[in-house]
Amino acid sequence: MKTTLYVSCTQKSKKEDTLIHQSTVDTGLLGEDDTLHIITNNRKGLSKVYNEFINEKIAKKHDRIIFVHDDVYIDDIMINVKLNEAMHGESKFDIVGLAGTRNPQIKHPALWHIMGKREDHRGYAGHIFGKHKVMTGFGHTPDRVAIIDGLFVAVNVARALETGWRWNENFDFHHYDIASCIDANVKGMRIGVWPINVFHASPGLASLEDVAWSKSNEKFLQLYS
Repeated sequence: MKTTLYVSCTQKSKKEDTLIHQSTVDTGLLGEDDTLHIITNNRKGLSKVYNEFINEKIAKKHDRIIFVHDDVYIDDIMINVKLNEAMHGESKFDIVGLAGTRNPQIKHPALWHIMGKREDHRGYAGHIFGKHKVMTGFGHTPDRVAIIDGLFVAVNVARALETGWRWNENFDFHHYDIASCIDANVKGMRIGVWPINVFHASPGLASLEDVAWSKSNEKFLQLYS
């Protein structure tokens, strides 16, 4: 039986106030041997926190880690079955997300859905707007892609250890997902999207003029363009 460790970071002081906790623990979604670990009062970069969980000790207990944002609600009782198929079936993806693109061109603004052409987009993702839930389709799924959105990323722990892949610590939040996907491709890891029902309670980047995002964008372009 493949087991899952869910890892999430939040600036909130109580893990019970997060959507990821409410959608997994409160609903009984976690399997008998699955674990949810939420880092509360977090102020550290996501990559640095995430990397603390990619080690041999974790690998002995869990086959995969789902790195997921705290404002994500997982609404899919078949999630473990789907991830087993995605990672251990014919596709054998090492990293699995929800939405991404196949052939991105590094350019400004460095956002996955802008760097890739519309016809190269794959997958879908749900969003929560007040009391309403909306599903956005980007392209057919499942399929192999080059980069994925970081709101939900399942990683085969053994493959990460085997290849030496880690989350890119050059970035704290913005661009950490894209940079880490590029690194994974360089190491020969297979990235794919899979149809898993997840809803994200975030409107996304509010403005390209956001200071933190702009600085991160400039750094990303300097490193990868």
